[in-house]
Amino acid sequence: MKRVKAAGWAFLSTMLTLPVVMFVHELITFGIIWGFMSGERELPAFEYPFSVGWIATSQLIMSVLPASFLALVSLAFFQMRFCVWMLSGSYLLAYFLAVNGTANAYRHHFGNTWGFSEAFWELIFHPIMTPGLGVIGLVSFLWFSKRVWLVD
Repeated sequence: MKRVKAAGWAFLSTMLTLPVVMFVHELITFGIIWGFMSGERELPAFEYPFSVGWIATSQLIMSVLPASFLALVSLAFFQMRFCVWMLSGSYLLAYFLAVNGTANAYRHHFGNTWGFSEAFWELIFHPIMTPGLGVIGLVSFLWFSKRVWLVD
């Protein structure tokens, strides 16, 4: 039963941190820097991003799969010495894939010939903001999920 509770905490912790970090990253990068929310770019009414609310909703939806993955990791490595390292690495991998997926959602606005991670490097990566938000997300995730990796 403790394993299932730990998996639930890992899922909840991911759902509390990853969408928030991704929302902030997307809003700053595409809303302000690239001008999608400031009105610098004219978008048809049917194209992403529709609104700030739609960005928040899409980040919540996109975080369900990484949260499920982290719940499985916590289920597999429950109360082992390296559980915190497995969860940390899994969270950072989920963060990278989420940022990459967000960049790929915008690539049709800039040309559609990029490969898997080219949109990430060209559109959304910032040398301070991207790793900084990843660390903020990881620290808050570890704080929320301390019931998972702290050995009784």
